[in-house]
Amino acid sequence: MVLGISDIPTILVIAGLIFLFIAIVRNISGTIATTIDPKSPKILGISGAILLALGLITASTGVFLPPEIKPTPTPPVTPALTPSPSPTLTPTPTPPPTLAPIIDTMDSTMGWHTYNDDKGSSINKKSIPGRTNKALEITYDLKEWGWVTLNKRIDPSILSEIEGIRFFYKGTGNPNTIEFKLMYSDGDVYNGTDTTFGFLINAATVKDDWTSVEVPCNRLECWWSHKSCDDNPGLDLNKVRKIEFAISNKPEDGDVYGSGRVIIDDVQGIVSSTLIPTPTPTPHVEITTPTNGENVSMTYLAHGTHSGLIDNPSLNLYVLVHPHPTDKWWVQNLPTVFSDGRWQTTIYFGTETQGIGDYYTVSAIIATEDLEVAETLSRLPSYVAESHVTVTRPI
Repeated sequence: MVLGISDIPTILVIAGLIFLFIAIVRNISGTIATTIDPKSPKILGISGAILLALGLITASTGVFLPPEIKPTPTPPVTPALTPSPSPTLTPTPTPPPTLAPIIDTMDSTMGWHTYNDDKGSSINKKSIPGRTNKALEITYDLKEWGWVTLNKRIDPSILSEIEGIRFFYKGTGNPNTIEFKLMYSDGDVYNGTDTTFGFLINAATVKDDWTSVEVPCNRLECWWSHKSCDDNPGLDLNKVRKIEFAISNKPEDGDVYGSGRVIIDDVQGIVSSTLIPTPTPTPHVEITTPTNGENVSMTYLAHGTHSGLIDNPSLNLYVLVHPHPTDKWWVQNLPTVFSDGRWQTTIYFGTETQGIGDYYTVSAIIATEDLEVAETLSRLPSYVAESHVTVTRPI
């Protein structure tokens, strides 16, 4: 049996009684002997009394009772924190695309004036259903090297923040050149000719579907007059007072004079957010005429195509001729390079008496080095693009 703390009062009482009993009675029936010194009955009696008293006192006061069993306190439960709702992150709204400023909706012929050359070319205009709402239709009949124009006065403030011009067109008939112009009103200073900045696309009038044309302002070149272009090398939009479209015939650029129709709609300004960057194309050149194996005469008007040339001033296009009996290359006349990706130049195969019956290699190259017309080279220069054909000058 295991004694607990609560049994101490009982033990004290019993011990006290035993000590008192021994102190009072030294022998029971003369047979009980104790080892207690006979001279100390008082000590035993006092000790027994003390033990008895302690037992009774502790029993009555409950000093040695076990403490009240109390439930193990449950640690306070930290209430689950209801997470504060995360703030709804309203994304910064993407600003709406900057609206392209409207220069002219082309919904009406009002304010548009027509002009034509003195060669007999003619032009008419009218409003017809267009790409959006109405559009302006030009019908024309061009004589060789002829032109017709359509222009309108504008408020320069609508051009104040633009970086280019965009318009839409489609057309039928013979292919001819489309010209777009921005004009000052300073003819009184330059002998009646307003300063004119322009951009053209050769043989471009024939388009079955609506076609977008984008003209960055930095691509508009000063065309005339020579004096005003010297004074105004760069376009100042604040000075622009007129916008003009022209259809012209340039036979050397592939145009075919005759009748046609061009419909123009939605002339807009281009701002930075609406300007579509034009990727820089990889330089490329091709000879389209003469063709490989062709028979040629002493002189020949060669044609070809190019890309990646116009916007890179460090590149040059050259045409060279290599007579097979020799190890020489002759640099030909510098090609005329057109913005629509074409080029042409006159090349020579020998002289009136030399080179007859010979084979020739014609090479068109795009190179970074500078060559001189009629320069004779012992090898073909380094190039970034090239095209070659072999022809014969027959006997």
